[in-house]
Amino acid sequence: MPKVKPDISTLFPKHQRGSLFRQIYLGTGLEPAQAPTTDAEIFGLGATWKYLDDGSNQGSSWKETTYDDSLWSSGPAELGYGDGDEATTVGFGGVASNKYRTTYFRKTVDITTGDLYDSYSIKVMYDDGFALYVNGSEQNRTNLAAGAAYDTFATDGAPETYATFSFSPSAFVDGDNVIAVEMHQVNASSSDMSFDLSLSGIAAVETETPTDTSGGYMIFSAASALGTVDDAALDEISGMFGMRKTGNEGYTAAIHDSNSTDIFIIDRNGDLNSTIDISGVSWSDAEELIGYNDGSTDYLIVCEFGDNSANKTTKYLHRIAEPTVTGSDQTVSLVDTIPFVYPASPTWEGGSNRGDVEAAFACESDGKIYIMSKRETRNFIFSLPIQSSYTGTQTLTYHGEMHEDVAEETGGVISPANAVAACISTDENFVLVKTYNKVYQFYRTDDTAWSDVMTLSAPIEDTNYVGRGDAPSQERQGESITFEYNDQGYMTISEFNGQSSTPLFYYPLESIAAQSITITHGVNGYTGGVDTYVWEKLANQTTNYSDATTIISDLQAGDIDQRIGIQQFNDLDTLFTNPNNVVVTSAVMRYWVAVEGQGFTLNESLTALPDLTTITWDTIAGSLSAGSGVAWDATPFGTWAGDDGYVGSIDVSLTNSVVQDWIRNPDDFHGFYNIATNTDGQQLSSNEAPDTSARPTLIITYTE
Repeated sequence: MPKVKPDISTLFPKHQRGSLFRQIYLGTGLEPAQAPTTDAEIFGLGATWKYLDDGSNQGSSWKETTYDDSLWSSGPAELGYGDGDEATTVGFGGVASNKYRTTYFRKTVDITTGDLYDSYSIKVMYDDGFALYVNGSEQNRTNLAAGAAYDTFATDGAPETYATFSFSPSAFVDGDNVIAVEMHQVNASSSDMSFDLSLSGIAAVETETPTDTSGGYMIFSAASALGTVDDAALDEISGMFGMRKTGNEGYTAAIHDSNSTDIFIIDRNGDLNSTIDISGVSWSDAEELIGYNDGSTDYLIVCEFGDNSANKTTKYLHRIAEPTVTGSDQTVSLVDTIPFVYPASPTWEGGSNRGDVEAAFACESDGKIYIMSKRETRNFIFSLPIQSSYTGTQTLTYHGEMHEDVAEETGGVISPANAVAACISTDENFVLVKTYNKVYQFYRTDDTAWSDVMTLSAPIEDTNYVGRGDAPSQERQGESITFEYNDQGYMTISEFNGQSSTPLFYYPLESIAAQSITITHGVNGYTGGVDTYVWEKLANQTTNYSDATTIISDLQAGDIDQRIGIQQFNDLDTLFTNPNNVVVTSAVMRYWVAVEGQGFTLNESLTALPDLTTITWDTIAGSLSAGSGVAWDATPFGTWAGDDGYVGSIDVSLTNSVVQDWIRNPDDFHGFYNIATNTDGQQLSSNEAPDTSARPTLIITYTE
C-alpha cells in the first residue's frame, strides 16, 4: 500500500513548525520535503520589482497580497535615481526641490517549501528610510517613524546603506508571497534614492538537545547575605551585572528603575562605591543591565525596554565601554543608542504588539543579544545581532517560546509575571533565568545557540534561591540577578518596595569548599593583635594597660570607676589570597574568662583610635559615650550574656558582614570595644597571656 502524506497544516500549524517540526515530523517516515542543510539564496540583488513612483497616497492596502499591482511599472534593481548606478531609474516628480516623499515596491515570490528553513534573512539597500512587509505584516522599519504617512520624511539620511535582518518562516504561506517596501526620502530636496533587496533561507543546524548526563549543571550552595543595600539612591535596583573588566572584579554595576542617567557601582558589601553618568543620554524604565566582551573591549548595555503601560512601540539599548572603577564618580561617553522594535508576529498576550520586558543577556559566541518577555504565559525569546555599529531602527528576530518549565507565577507584588531577569556565565555555557519566586538554570554542552537551548531543553531549578517574601530572609520584588565575574557563584537583590533595606544575596558554587582560619596573636607568625583597657579611676586615668595579661571590662554604678576593653586584629587582609572575594560564612571570637564573667558586648569603633600601646583614659576621655556615634557603634556585633563565677573558654558569635568588612576594607577597621553589661564585669586573658591557647582567637569560616 503506498504511503499517504498527510496535510502538515493540520498536524503542525505554521507557527509551530521549524525545529520541533523537523524533530518529530521528519522522523515519522511520512516523507515530507527534505529540510535544507545549507543556506540558500531565494533571489539575489538585482531582481526585478514592481514599483509605483507617482507620489500618490496608497494608504495601507498596497502592501497586502490581494492588492492589484498590474498597472505598476517594473524593472531590475538597483532602482532609484541620482547616483548614476541605477539599473532602473524611477521618477521623483520632476521638481528637484520638491521630490516625492515615498516610492513603493512590491515583489511576488514562491515559497512552497519555506517552512523547512529555520529562518529567513533579508538584505536591503536603502536611501533614506523604509518599512518592509511580508504578506501585509511588518517585519522591519528603519529610519522611519511608526505610523508614517505617505508624505512623512525619513528620520535620518542613509546614503546607499545596507541593512540585514532575519525573521521567522511563519511570515510566509505555502505558495505565492508578497514582499512590499515603502522607501521614504529624508527631505524634499534629497539628491538621490536607492533600493535593492535579496532574500535567503537560513538552514537549521541540527543538534542534540542538551541534557544533563554528566553532572554538568552548576550546583549552588545556600544563600548568604554579603551585606545590605540601604542607600535610598538604590531602592529600585532593576538590573545588575558583575563587572568583568580587569581591575573591576568584585564590583557590580546596577541600574535604578526610576533613575534616568546613571549606572551605580556597588561593592560586595552592597555599599555604593561610585556612579557612572552617561553623557548626553537619558532613559525611562530601564529594566536590565547586561555586558559582553568583543575580544578587545568590555561593554555595558542599559536596556530601556520596560513597558508596564504597553505604550511604547520603539525600545532602546544604550551601549558604553565599561570604564575602570576608581572610587570616584565619573562621566563617560555613549558608544551608541540602538532603537529596536519587535516583529509583527507573534502577537503579545492581550493583542498588543508592544510588550513588557525585563530579562536579557548578551552572548558573544552566539553573536546575539537575547531578550525575553515578562508577561506571557510562556516567555517569548527574541534576539538582536551583536554588531560594532547599527543604522536605523532594528527589528528583533523571534525564536520561539521558552521551555514550559519556566512557568508564569501569580501572587506577590506583581501578578501574574514570568521572567524578570537573566544572566549568562562568563564562559557562556550557563544561563540563569529569574522569576519573582524561582531561579532556573539552562546548560549547554557545545555551541548550540541559546535560542535553541531555551526553547527545547528543560532547565533545572536552583532550590537554594531565597524566593519571594520579605527581607532579611527573602526578596519582596527581586528583579536582578548576575553571575560573579569568575563564575564562582551568583547574586540577587530585591527592590526595597516599602522596606528600609534589602540584602545582597550570594549563592556560591557548592564545589567551592568552605575554608577555616584561626587567628591568634603570636601564633603562626601573626603579630597584628593588639589589646588593652582604659580605666576611669582617677589614679589610673593616665596608665596604659597594653602589657597586662588580662583585658578588664567593668561597669561601675555612676560610671565613676568603669573599665573598657579595646582590641584590634590588624592586617587581616594579608592572610587571604583574594581578600576582596572573601565571603565570611561564620565568625567566632574565642576568649578565656580568667576571673568570673558577668557579660559584655563587642562594639565597633567608629573613629580612628590612638596607638593602643600608649592609649589611656585621658587620651580618649570625652569620646567614650555609647550610642552617640562618636566612639562606638551602639549595635553590638557580638554579645556574651555572662555566667557568674564561670572561668574557662567561651565562644562569642560575631556578625559575618562585620568581620568580612575587616578583611575587605582594612582601612575602615579601627578596632572594637569590650563593654561590660554588669557592674561586676569580667577579666579576659589578653594577647600578653603566657599561654597562647588562652589568648583572644578569631575563627573565620569563609569561601574565597
